[in-house]
Amino acid sequence: MESVGVNLIETAALGRPFQLGMLYDCRKDELIAGIRFWNKEQMEQNICARPQINTNFTVTASDSIKDKSKLLNIEGALNLSVLGGLVQVSGAAKYLKDTKTSFIQQRLTLHYHSTCEFKELTVNQLPPENIPDDDNATHVVTGILYGADACFVFDRQVSSDEEKRTVKGEVKMAVEKLMDIISANANANADLDMNDIENTEFKNFTCTFYGDFQLPSNPTTFEDAMKVFADLPNLLKDNQKLAVPLRVWLYPLHKLHSRASKLQKDISMDLIQETESVIESLNTAEMKCSDLLEDSPAAAFAAFHDKIQQMKQNCYKYKLRLMKKLCSVLPNIRGDVMNETTLNDLLQEHEESPFNDRDLTEWLKERERESEIIKSVLRQLEDYGAQVEDNIDAIMMDLEVGNLVSYTFTSLDCSDIILQKQKIYLSSSTKEEKVEISPDIKQKSWLTAKIQKTMRRNLEIFKSLIDSKDCKPAKFIISSKEMVNNPGSCILLYESESDEAVCFTPPSKPVCPVTLEVKGQSVVLKVVPPSCPATVELRLLYKVKQDSVWRSEAVLKDQHTVTLTDLRSRAEYEIKCAALGKLNYTRESDVITVNTQSDMRSSAEMEKGQKMTTRPGVAHDIKNNLSRKIEGGSNENLPLFKLNLDETWQNSDGFCRRSTFGKNITKENKTIIMIGATGAGKTTLINSMINYIMGVEWEDDFRFVLIDEGKQKSQAESQTSEITAYQINYMDGFRVPYSLTIVDTPGFGDTRGISHDQKITAQIQEFFSAHGGIDCIDAVCFVVQTSFARLTDTQNYIFDSILSIFGKDIAQNILVLVTFADGKRPPVLEAIKVADVPCSTTESGDPLHFKFNNSALFSPNNRSADDEESDCDNFDEMFWKLGFSSMKKFFTSLITMKTQSLSLTQKVLKERQQLEVYLQGLQPHIIAGLKKLDEIKKRRAALEQHKAEMDANKDFEFELEVTVPKQIENKTSYYLTNCQKCHFTCYDKCEYANDGDKYKCIVFKDGKCTVCPGKCVWNVHFNQKYKWDYVTEKRKETYQDLKK
Repeated sequence: MESVGVNLIETAALGRPFQLGMLYDCRKDELIAGIRFWNKEQMEQNICARPQINTNFTVTASDSIKDKSKLLNIEGALNLSVLGGLVQVSGAAKYLKDTKTSFIQQRLTLHYHSTCEFKELTVNQLPPENIPDDDNATHVVTGILYGADACFVFDRQVSSDEEKRTVKGEVKMAVEKLMDIISANANANADLDMNDIENTEFKNFTCTFYGDFQLPSNPTTFEDAMKVFADLPNLLKDNQKLAVPLRVWLYPLHKLHSRASKLQKDISMDLIQETESVIESLNTAEMKCSDLLEDSPAAAFAAFHDKIQQMKQNCYKYKLRLMKKLCSVLPNIRGDVMNETTLNDLLQEHEESPFNDRDLTEWLKERERESEIIKSVLRQLEDYGAQVEDNIDAIMMDLEVGNLVSYTFTSLDCSDIILQKQKIYLSSSTKEEKVEISPDIKQKSWLTAKIQKTMRRNLEIFKSLIDSKDCKPAKFIISSKEMVNNPGSCILLYESESDEAVCFTPPSKPVCPVTLEVKGQSVVLKVVPPSCPATVELRLLYKVKQDSVWRSEAVLKDQHTVTLTDLRSRAEYEIKCAALGKLNYTRESDVITVNTQSDMRSSAEMEKGQKMTTRPGVAHDIKNNLSRKIEGGSNENLPLFKLNLDETWQNSDGFCRRSTFGKNITKENKTIIMIGATGAGKTTLINSMINYIMGVEWEDDFRFVLIDEGKQKSQAESQTSEITAYQINYMDGFRVPYSLTIVDTPGFGDTRGISHDQKITAQIQEFFSAHGGIDCIDAVCFVVQTSFARLTDTQNYIFDSILSIFGKDIAQNILVLVTFADGKRPPVLEAIKVADVPCSTTESGDPLHFKFNNSALFSPNNRSADDEESDCDNFDEMFWKLGFSSMKKFFTSLITMKTQSLSLTQKVLKERQQLEVYLQGLQPHIIAGLKKLDEIKKRRAALEQHKAEMDANKDFEFELEVTVPKQIENKTSYYLTNCQKCHFTCYDKCEYANDGDKYKCIVFKDGKCTVCPGKCVWNVHFNQKYKWDYVTEKRKETYQDLKK
């Protein structure tokens, strides 16, 4: 309240129903209703009125208590009463209670203030004998200034992905527009319309109106607010009876009668400002908590969310308690019942509480810091393909998940001292109880520099595990779990064969090997056994310096020396140690170089050493133990043995499979995909590769087959009906130094036509984008017969399909495998060059190719010496050796091929599929919209035709075609994703039958459907036996139906 001279107090009305002659208690800032000292006739004789026309406008971007009070011209003492809940505001003054909920919320306020009349009551001419002796009132209302206030509050919510600079630009433009409006308000001819740019910029602003005006409807948009603002002067000008009290003048009763109560003392401005600052601090804390709750770390982790939510609730409860105390203390201080020190003690108690500004600021600053660190880690982890999961038990029940690797935040759920203090403080009821809170215990941040380094290191390890080709298959997720012994974060490993999760520890960097002796082509090296318990295996890696592929030698436990033999003479070798941990995670030592000497062995020794490269008997071991004889095979004299395969994965329709041969070991893996037209010899070539890899010799009396062609189809159709990845795990004695994955695909261009080829392309695309498929590739092998002088349409289609799936980056990994070849240059190479097919090339410019003739693969090798076809035997053996020579070149070349990661390909394929599904789902919407438009046009035409009946208010009937949903039986093998809310089939080729797995369907993004009209959440979508379609039906309607 503001004193005027020594007699009057001027104060703001704040929407309260002041009238001249009413009594007022300044101690409680309360109107005394129902009591008058003078009757109506007495007062009317002493009231004088005069016009006081004034209008002004203000624009502010501040939302502080101080600036809002200044905007409405509220003095400190009254503002304190408002904060303490003594004064209930209404009208435009409700703006005081509208506080921003977030710091990312941009706010502008346009204040309109208009006055029209001032009335005053002359009390010195009224009789004082009617003044009572009670102390309910301290002042009487003797002056009122009438008018109206209006506050237009414009809010702009800023999303996390918006540029701050862009939003600030919009706010600046909005301020300029508001200033233009203020200037234009004085000019009746001003144009307040917005241009297209302004319409676009201001569409994100919402408007909340607080005013002393009665409007038909309150504005909610920027454009609505401008129209209302332009009409405000006319509303008050045309009817001044609508004016309300804005300012009032209060005359002290003790000036009229000595026995009347009086305002003993007012509260000092310092205490008022300090109290405002306390409330502002609590409001700020609540807003910062709201911002943190909206950010991704709080959304991802319940433990972090609950801490912020608890702080927000505690601040709100404490603020209510503080305001209740103010409501009790203020009247007693103003009436001199209590000393002003009571309020000072209350503020001092606040400073000693766990809600003081210093503690709140420090706590929030620490949570904001944690949130930014967590957000940065989350963003990188999600870029790597990991997602936040909280139900780990359910994931481990998924049979497709072997090992589960989790980047786990371990300190989000740690105890919080400030929250504990606040809980004790709020639960206590006396000052003595609150004193028991230990003020000396300080919260220590878990996010120290050391822990940040640990989190960064774990992030690097986690990324390495995801990127590594040698690591065992695993699902990678993000989670939170309190682990006091591993502060910050750790990598938890859930192994399928283990009962409990273990904290993944990488092996330490191994010690460099030391050269002890170099003798000819042999090198003796000293190795240091690993001391780190995380090291599962130690290997010695070596290669010729110019080569790119490392060979490896296992180091046994407690082995201190390793001898490398059969090295290349007079060559410089690079050698290092590799420590393998769980999941085959590898740490390597520094590299040493060793120069081998000239080879002094005899030719006989060299030949013996050459023969030892393939361990004798490996093929026979596989025949006896890891394969089965095919009964009734096509070869009479040469038994065929089919390898024993374990099927480890297949998709929902069974068209994509993965089979494994042998035990999975720590070995480099190469992946090739075989693609070709029907009849190109692809299946035979794969079987030939298997015999080469497993060391089968011409003299052996058996052959292996990976793919059994015993049940022959028509040669016009492909022998392969599904896509299968054959994982051939390395065994000692193999002719190749790595494991090999061969992806076999159905042949293109058979008699089933282009639709079948398109189906194959779709299957390949699904295979490389499905969970459990392939995530990297070393070579795309295009199998083609040598005799083609030009590429067929089918072969061109194959190349186009591969490039559409993998992109042009795969071109350098495309190899040509020529079948039915002889010693001459294959004619098909020229055809490939002419067609300008992107692929890897040789120095001469030819496509990088390898020639094969597999005609001798299954030929009998046991004819007698006097057999008349013995010459053919010689040819068969020659073709066998030539074929295996080509195999050696091919698999050696494969070592140098750069592995292409398919993670980006999978992401692009998924996005492409999502876009296709979205466009497919958009089509029914467009058709339904067009039908609805047609329905509206026909209804309008019918109404125009019956205009006379309408004017006479007569009922009539007309016929329309309307679109209605209809259930159609699903006769396909695919599952459906139906929205029960929208009665809409969002996807008719879903691969998930279980409704609980529907969130995995391609139509959902962030848990919401991208197709159905309502963009509904995933759990209202179900797999049903029918799909929804929209059909047109004829329906009769009446005029009365339309009016309902």
